[in-house]
Amino acid sequence: MNSATLVVFGLIAGAVITLISSANWRVSIRTGLVLVLIEGALRKWVLPQASDLIYFAKDFILLGAYIGFYRNHKIPFVQQWQRIPISVMQSCWVLIIALSLNPNIGSFLGAGLGVRAYLFYLPLIFILPNLFESKQQLLKHLSIYLAIAIPICMLGFLQFRSDSFSVLNTYASGTESYGASTFGTSDKVRITATFSYLSGHVVFVIVFFALAVAALCVPKMPLRSWILFGTLPLVVANAFMSGARAALFAIGLIVVGFLVLATFSGNRGFRKSLVGLMIGGVIVYLAAMYVFPEATENSFGRLQGAGDNTFNRIIEMPLENINIAIDRGGLIGCGTGLTNPSVYSLRGRLNIPPPEIHPGFYDNEMAQVVAEVGVVGFAGWYLFRILVLFSLVRAYTSTQDPVFKALSLAAILVQIPFFLISLVLNHSAGVLVWAITGLGMIPLASVAPKPIETVSRSRLTNRLSPK
Repeated sequence: MNSATLVVFGLIAGAVITLISSANWRVSIRTGLVLVLIEGALRKWVLPQASDLIYFAKDFILLGAYIGFYRNHKIPFVQQWQRIPISVMQSCWVLIIALSLNPNIGSFLGAGLGVRAYLFYLPLIFILPNLFESKQQLLKHLSIYLAIAIPICMLGFLQFRSDSFSVLNTYASGTESYGASTFGTSDKVRITATFSYLSGHVVFVIVFFALAVAALCVPKMPLRSWILFGTLPLVVANAFMSGARAALFAIGLIVVGFLVLATFSGNRGFRKSLVGLMIGGVIVYLAAMYVFPEATENSFGRLQGAGDNTFNRIIEMPLENINIAIDRGGLIGCGTGLTNPSVYSLRGRLNIPPPEIHPGFYDNEMAQVVAEVGVVGFAGWYLFRILVLFSLVRAYTSTQDPVFKALSLAAILVQIPFFLISLVLNHSAGVLVWAITGLGMIPLASVAPKPIETVSRSRLTNRLSPK
């Protein structure tokens, strides 16, 4: 199948998926959030020959959900964004779109794929606060979502026990000739679970750890025991099995953040729940180290043998890469999407000609953003990111509800490390990080999910009132 036929077939299939998905936007959003967890498995083992189509399937599903959401005028979309300068945020989006017109990209399709990497998943920030009709429904779906992590993590454990050339340890692009990545200090595999690559699994570990901690801060959380003794220890063990320092540092930040902010919280119930959680968390962590000793041993061995330190990884290396990228990208950059691994691969498959000036590849997303959209686009993108973080802080401080407070805090502590971890360049991060951000924005929504007590009381009143 040639590239033109592939594009036409993909667009027709995508249009059908989008049309079907627009019929029920709530179901479509939930489907997209589950599909992002398993699409790597589909690409690696079920339909590897249709890898590109599966890669875009969730995008067409989410596009249908966006259309269905905006089309439904009964859904309250307007939110209390007066607390942050929304006009500045919108200007940042327009700036990214304008920079996608850079003639160096050499293709409208390539430019569109680049804009998708930056902006396509941002509507989740506004849609997620309206996804659930009650707090009870929110907690129910959150507990089920966290339970899905258990079989995903168990697959990771099986991968860790298998060799690097096992069928379990393959990537979406295949590993037939060189095998999967190992720790270097041993032949143990760095796991990917149901994700296409290591980077997607790292995002999964960070986001699900934050959600699990937030969920366990909520009194009477559904499936609480499953989350505490199933999801949480397995996610921690998977973090060690991934060998990703970013995952371990992010988990540490989340733990410290919850402890510190809960200490100064005026919500007694929130503090009480968190103290119990942390005691249980210590037990779970020790249990994970006892049950999976090889994972912790290999992960710590990789940390010690990395040849650099935290200051080098967080400060020196990004600054060095950014300086190089500024020389290459200048004020307006070389073009959106040119360094995105998936876009780069698709350009080759679709025979899109290479750009005249290639931005190069960097071991840091900040530098790659500078190379793509220049100093101007870099300033606009990270100004938007800072405004999102600011709005999450406002959401956290504006509510005393333990559910919404915990979710806002989780979103804050996820956003911070993703200033350094890939977000634009990682489509799994695009979905999961902006989705948890949307949950964190619930206190700023014009109509937040009703408390459980309010729902039950209103139903009782309706039944007792005279006709």
